[in-house]
Amino acid sequence: MNKDGLTGKQLSLLVALQEGPMDTIQELASCVNFSRTTVSEYLRKMSSKGKDPSTRLFRVVPQLDEVALGLSTVDCFILTRHLDNLERMESLCDVHPYTKYRARCYGAHSGLFVQFRVPIGTKTMIADLLKRVKSAGLAQAFSLLPTDKHPPLFSTSRVANWNPETFTWRFDWDRWFDREADTIIAQTKGGEPVLDLLSKKDLHIICQLNHGARRKQKAMISELSKEGIEFTSQDFSRRLKRIEERFISGYHVFVEPTAFDLYTNVILTATCDPDIIYGLQSRMTQYPIPFRSTLKRNENYLFWYLQLPPSHLSALLGRMHTLSHTFVVTMLDYHRSQVYGPWADAFDEEAAQWRQDMDFMVKDVLARIE
Repeated sequence: MNKDGLTGKQLSLLVALQEGPMDTIQELASCVNFSRTTVSEYLRKMSSKGKDPSTRLFRVVPQLDEVALGLSTVDCFILTRHLDNLERMESLCDVHPYTKYRARCYGAHSGLFVQFRVPIGTKTMIADLLKRVKSAGLAQAFSLLPTDKHPPLFSTSRVANWNPETFTWRFDWDRWFDREADTIIAQTKGGEPVLDLLSKKDLHIICQLNHGARRKQKAMISELSKEGIEFTSQDFSRRLKRIEERFISGYHVFVEPTAFDLYTNVILTATCDPDIIYGLQSRMTQYPIPFRSTLKRNENYLFWYLQLPPSHLSALLGRMHTLSHTFVVTMLDYHRSQVYGPWADAFDEEAAQWRQDMDFMVKDVLARIE
């Protein structure tokens, strides 16, 4: 046992789980040479959340296929200096039907970093909303980032690089930046929306998966029943299979930041030569970093969100500074952040499309925070 309560055997199991997030108990047991009873007990212990948040080490979550869902992520900074206005903006995010994520931010951008997951083609609605927010004096400025033209690259926290004895991560940024990589980067987003196959009940299932996709279906059905949403076991299984085939591109293991010293959340925005950005994308594709991150680009513009141990920030910033023409660092407050799942009531089943009228996306939202 070590100072964060993680044993070597548990770490081995967590590494195996990251290779197969939805593997069966038997498959995991065969991989790590443990009994099925031991694997079940370790998974139960590591995925349970007690009074101390660090007692839950992971949860398995789906990677949604936003194109198939007919949605697109809009990244933005909302700048405000006053705490009461900041709290109003957080309330706006809480009531907006298409909020994906928000976090307080500090540094070059002081206020909120927000992601809206909106119906494809409705980015202008977010621009209109924020213009009205600014006109009302609730924000000094806002910026919509040019990050929705190309598919993002993701990486996850890889616990194979975690040393539970020293409470540190094994990774050398200089070696990573110096590596040669020639992986071809996809230039366009693929797929198309399949909203005729989507229902509100499907969206309720997706939200349950976000709370832990390895939970037993019986437990998810029970939770939904408490909200007045009823499923039979057969109906739930049938819908889940279709959801996984059409709307989920995969699963990954989300490790709890408090348990693995991943307290530093940072956004780097920069302008770089296109070949520099291509090199970063190639390395991220061929040699993904062992930390949770999202890398987006648009011609010579780079956006990179990372969740890091504090001791790794200096090396990253030093290398990025030398590669950039302009370079901006924004710190995010992990403890003042919120993640949102797709809201089922925003979907119009009869029309087989997301609601996207001005009242729903702008006017009603502003009225609710007056």
